[in-house]
Amino acid sequence: MKNFKPTVEWTTYAVPVVLEHFLALTECDFQCGYDDMDVCTFDVALENAGCVEVDYNGHFGLSIFFKLEGEDDTAERWKEIEAVFDKYIIIATEWKVKQNT
Repeated sequence: MKNFKPTVEWTTYAVPVVLEHFLALTECDFQCGYDDMDVCTFDVALENAGCVEVDYNGHFGLSIFFKLEGEDDTAERWKEIEAVFDKYIIIATEWKVKQNT
């Protein structure tokens, strides 16, 4: 097999988050939906940043799961994804504090 050259088509990631942030993200998305969020829910924001098959229901632990297509797995893409995490953790945490006051 002289021309054997495998390529990475998709990579699956699990980004762990602390319990406080995980609960805030899931509860805020569930309670607020699209209307009260800055732009959209967390999973849609991640999809807009290039992620697919976003999942964070807690069944497999305190992580946010998603896939990136091989060509999208770049440093620039990861900056976008990190910005989404930062933004939505702040939004959700602030929302949860307001709910508890």
